[in-house]
Amino acid sequence: MVRALIIILLVAAFLAAAILLPQISHNRQLTKFEASYADVTHPQSSQRMIEFSEVGLLGGANGNHCDFLVGEIREYNASEDLIRAHYASQQIKSPLEPSYSLAATVVFLSEEYRDDPILQYEIAPLVGKARSDRSLTTLYVIYFLDAGHDPNFDIRCH
Repeated sequence: MVRALIIILLVAAFLAAAILLPQISHNRQLTKFEASYADVTHPQSSQRMIEFSEVGLLGGANGNHCDFLVGEIREYNASEDLIRAHYASQQIKSPLEPSYSLAATVVFLSEEYRDDPILQYEIAPLVGKARSDRSLTTLYVIYFLDAGHDPNFDIRCH
């Protein structure tokens, strides 16, 4: 009886480790991605409304890969062209491939963004909240997406 209980506990511990270790590793990578994002500069008088970061299957994609997302919704009293120009040269490093730089994606919430799966699916509630809370003229989302990494049995990525 004791032997069966030990075997059951060992199997349970093995399964728990197989499920939790990839999640811990991916969470660590997301933390590195967030730290890289902290180096992004924003237009001086723009205001951050909502930050977001996530790991998993993002952007409406099918399974068996992990994506990392970090960004924020901001507001600003300036033209969209000025905002685009500000972020045009901004890049951050991939959390899993440091030699690979990722470019910023800027989406204005005055536009139709039905084709942007991040805004449409992943952060849609945040977009709705920002739209109702805004006080400045231009509302936009800036984000970096690092997509297509090995899921390593992370259940968020299957």
